[in-house]
Amino acid sequence: MVVLRAQGLAKGAVLNFARTPSDIRATVNTILSRGREIQNAVAKQTKPTFANAVAPLAKFENDYGADSSVITFLQNVSTEKSIRDASSDAEQQLSAFRIESMMRKDVYQSVRAVLDNKAEMEALEPEDRRLVEKMEEQYRRNGLALTTDQRQRLGQIRVRLSELGIKFSRNTNENDGRILFTRQELDGLPDDYFDGRPTDVEGGVEKYVVTTKYPDLVPVMQMAKNEQTRKRLTVVSESRCPENITLLEEAVKLRVEAAQLLGYRTHAEFVLEQNMAKTPEAVMDFEHDLRVKLSVLADKEIKEIETLKVADCQAEGKPFTGLFNWDFRFYSNKVKEHKHKVNDDEIKQYFPMKQVTRGILDIYQQMLGLRFVKVDNPPVWHPDVDMYEIWEAKGDEFVGHFYLDLYPRDGKYNHACVNPIRAGFAHPDGTREYPVAVMLANFPKPTSSAPALLTHDDALTLLHEFGHVFHHICAETKWSHFQLESVQMDFIEAPSQMLENWGWEPSVLRKFAVHYKTGEPIPEDLIKRMVAAKNEGAGLFNLRQVFFGLFDMAIHNTPDGNVDVKSIYNTLREKTTGFSAGDTDTCGAATFGHMMGGYDAGYYGYLWAKVYSSDMYTSRFLKDGVDNPKTGMDYRREILLPGGSRDASVSLEKFLEMYQENFEEDEFVGNIDVVADSYANVDEIDEAEMDEGELIMQTQAGVQTIPEQVRKFLGHLHRNLLNGNVNDLVYNYENQFVRLSEKYYAKSTWPEPQYVAALVDDSGLFLTLYRELYFRHIYSRLHPTLEVRFRSFENYCALFNYILNSDGPIDLELPSQWLWDIVDEFIYQFQSFCTHRSRVSKLTPEEIALLKDNPQIWNTYGVLNVLYSLIQKSNISQQLLVSKQGGDVIEAAGVFGVRPLYKMLGYFSIIGLVRVHCMLGDYTLALQTLENIELSNSRALFTRVTACHVTVYYYVGFAYLMMGRYTDAIQAFVHILTFVSRTKQYQQRSFQFDTVNKKADQMYALLAIAISLSPVRVDENIHNHLREAYGDQQHKMQRGGEEAIDVISELFLFSSPKFISPNPPNYDNLEAAAKVVEPRSFQLKTFLREARLQLVVPTLRSFLKLYTTMGLDRLSTFLEMDPAELRNQLIVYKQRCRQIKCTGGSDLLSGEVVATTDLDFALQEDMIFIAESRVGRRYADWFIRNTNKVQDIINSLENRQKAVIANAGKPSAEQQPQPQPTVSA
Repeated sequence: MVVLRAQGLAKGAVLNFARTPSDIRATVNTILSRGREIQNAVAKQTKPTFANAVAPLAKFENDYGADSSVITFLQNVSTEKSIRDASSDAEQQLSAFRIESMMRKDVYQSVRAVLDNKAEMEALEPEDRRLVEKMEEQYRRNGLALTTDQRQRLGQIRVRLSELGIKFSRNTNENDGRILFTRQELDGLPDDYFDGRPTDVEGGVEKYVVTTKYPDLVPVMQMAKNEQTRKRLTVVSESRCPENITLLEEAVKLRVEAAQLLGYRTHAEFVLEQNMAKTPEAVMDFEHDLRVKLSVLADKEIKEIETLKVADCQAEGKPFTGLFNWDFRFYSNKVKEHKHKVNDDEIKQYFPMKQVTRGILDIYQQMLGLRFVKVDNPPVWHPDVDMYEIWEAKGDEFVGHFYLDLYPRDGKYNHACVNPIRAGFAHPDGTREYPVAVMLANFPKPTSSAPALLTHDDALTLLHEFGHVFHHICAETKWSHFQLESVQMDFIEAPSQMLENWGWEPSVLRKFAVHYKTGEPIPEDLIKRMVAAKNEGAGLFNLRQVFFGLFDMAIHNTPDGNVDVKSIYNTLREKTTGFSAGDTDTCGAATFGHMMGGYDAGYYGYLWAKVYSSDMYTSRFLKDGVDNPKTGMDYRREILLPGGSRDASVSLEKFLEMYQENFEEDEFVGNIDVVADSYANVDEIDEAEMDEGELIMQTQAGVQTIPEQVRKFLGHLHRNLLNGNVNDLVYNYENQFVRLSEKYYAKSTWPEPQYVAALVDDSGLFLTLYRELYFRHIYSRLHPTLEVRFRSFENYCALFNYILNSDGPIDLELPSQWLWDIVDEFIYQFQSFCTHRSRVSKLTPEEIALLKDNPQIWNTYGVLNVLYSLIQKSNISQQLLVSKQGGDVIEAAGVFGVRPLYKMLGYFSIIGLVRVHCMLGDYTLALQTLENIELSNSRALFTRVTACHVTVYYYVGFAYLMMGRYTDAIQAFVHILTFVSRTKQYQQRSFQFDTVNKKADQMYALLAIAISLSPVRVDENIHNHLREAYGDQQHKMQRGGEEAIDVISELFLFSSPKFISPNPPNYDNLEAAAKVVEPRSFQLKTFLREARLQLVVPTLRSFLKLYTTMGLDRLSTFLEMDPAELRNQLIVYKQRCRQIKCTGGSDLLSGEVVATTDLDFALQEDMIFIAESRVGRRYADWFIRNTNKVQDIINSLENRQKAVIANAGKPSAEQQPQPQPTVSA
């Protein structure tokens, strides 16, 4: 139980919140002067070390962090405006100082020198080493690698952003909305809502004052029956602080500018680099996947709400006009009341603030091994504030303080949050500084007839915020740098969200939910009804969170920053949540404080962290028991204690590893008869030849050979796959699998699947996916045998049949990158197999016999069937068509297509078909396959995966090249190569880097061919790269002749796809099979036939460009060609200079005929008349004009100098006697 301390305070240093404006200003000056003094000393170090460069900077944070927090915190709580203003000014000064500090290159160079000293870094303790790394990263991300001008501009931006944030917050805190209602207009509100409520007279009628503070606003929105009342209050609430829209829009522009100065495309890219999500693409995938899943649930909830509102409208005799924003809370509450007999007014009778707070503190005491002591008559900033001491439950060790400021008042911060005022850290003598946290909230105040009563939602909020309090208090780090605020943004909410689960546990509720009058515990029946209603409205509630996350990304993941905040907010809100703003003209973004309070490009973190919170709760607390003290201490030690001193993923991994999960899953059996017959001649292990004991011994021996790090990885991968933790799977797949392959299996296979089976309880689906990775690794690093090729095909059959033949959508979520790689690898292995089987001279008799007996293995029809089946199952073609037409995509998707797994597999299969058709030489069908995909759409699904993005343009460009549409081919190659060039710095961190680079090299070669056949100007960067890589080859191709053909052949063979034959060789006649022309040779021959005809264009153009008229005989002499042959060549030139060019949209085959050269001519008998069809810039004239202009400027300067010299010594106009002014009366 919480103890009340009647006298005295603990030995821990108590903070002084009684600051006057002059005190605040003095403290600011002290911090600034001391900070600059320390930074100057660090900058002067000639031999920087951790002790003389990094430690002083970190110690300054330790020593002055609390003073800084106190004086800036007062703006949120003080009742005196002068103090709030002084506090706000102090924050602005301190923020400007932090920006100034981060821009000091001399200090950065000292820190960087320590980082570069490998010997010293290796000798440092882990937290000290991380401090150096994070400090250097902080400086670098603040522009210390930029030029002086860029750094100066970045500093200006940072200062202005700080000013905008402070103004935005001050506007929100100081401008609560206020409106008057009669008791009748507030019909539906309980009697205690009116107790002590102020009134005012309007139009001679006494009315109740309702503000936009939460305790006033939420009950009205939930219970007021009068729709106009709810509407009017919504308008007042969402019309506040319109000036904040301008502030936010300016901030967005400045954030983009700052990000681009630092080399990032968008502000979101800059922010997310340090988070668990890493990229905007990962966040958008997460949000869109959630939106699709939640929409199914939300649609049902909207129908229930609509039914209730229609009934209300009929009862009132008015037409139903739709669902509006002010209907959401009211009818969501009404659905709960109707379905579960749950009423907030009934519930809050059992949640008096005093008992709830005490009960929640008891939960934390037991879980974390702590003891709380309430301080009597504490030194605080307002009488409503309570202060607590924190002690270790065992022993007499003091831990820290926390304060609770839970009720609303004028000028106070009007949401719920936790302020970490003083961080805990280690003093040089080994003692610790005690941490301090403050919780701010705005719960209903006590009334004359009842104590402060909480709704159940309020109680959950209290649990949540206490989670932040103890995350801060329980962190034990050497440096304050690593306290709560340094925890990764998309994990920081996870501990608090996890603790909300205690508010739904019946055993927990019975401990503190008691009637405020009788003291009787909450009835079992009411608990059951509350729990039954727990997920009622979850679809709409979480869609609202998705909306906030999407809005955040919509304004922060833009490369130009020109955003219409109001339009985006209102449009996206209605589109996502399904509720309209009606005829109102409001914008809630004006008070969306997260966008200016540190959550920019980070709001997604609330839902992202919820995934981790669920994992912690279900994996540990739910299984061990919510009151299990050992689990609580594990949680304190592994999640809370490290603070930000290590990555959140490491803390999470260590906490979850402490429990050995026993997964149970039905054995997976897959039918493969749809795509191929099963290949059963090759087994992974010949179980028939060994008894059970031998099999077990072999398996155990095999498991022992797996390194511990790999075993942990497989366990995490398995768990994340079963739990659908897509974000963790991204990290497992794109980072860990690649690193472990390099470390352990660079020249060997991954562990045999039968050994891995022992680690994952023979989880069938997991093993199928693992085999896909296992075989893919062999193809990538080693040489696959025919046996491996067969086994891999069998595994793909099992996987695709499981996906395609289930009765309903399977419960499996994989990252988009993994899904693309599955389809891409499937096609690659098909191509590899076709190439392998066609080389009959290199096959052994046993291999030939096996191939002959198993014609269904990697059969062309079977592969195409898989791709078409995935497209059909997902309804992706219909989805794309409906999306293009502006229809309802979710309805078109069907039950399978709404699931991301099916949608993305179907979409990637379309891209896969393009590749297969190109490999088979059917270029028209390849382009026709993309009929519903708009390449110009920068948000198309293929852009989510870089390798897919590059693949699309490579095959589209190649198809155009083979069809003789050189202009379109050039346009496709230039577009994607420009993209690759601009994003190269980001791709360097990706495991796809080498693949993308190789494909880019091939496209440069194809582009060189295309430009030689149809010369056009291209982007300067692309042109320079072409000249460096293929300059000699281009000159040879431009000269024509056989030399050009040889170069084209060489470049074509290097850069073209691996062509295949759709049919296997005739194994009964190997001699004839060996003589069959290879598909690649056939495609080259076809292309060269066209190229020979096209090469005449640049040669003829180079001569014709020099003349306006020319005789046929003269030109034939120049070209050393027979006049009759030349006449034919000119006709060919005429025809070749006109090509079909795509006009945009998704139809890649159609287009308009355009001239591809800037020359046209007419042939009249033996005379050629030549004219420019496009007038280009005449460079000679341009240079002459500008040379003359420069000479004029030089002459003017010389004449001015002569005039100055000539006038030297003469008095100037200013020196001439001036008339004296006259003073008039």
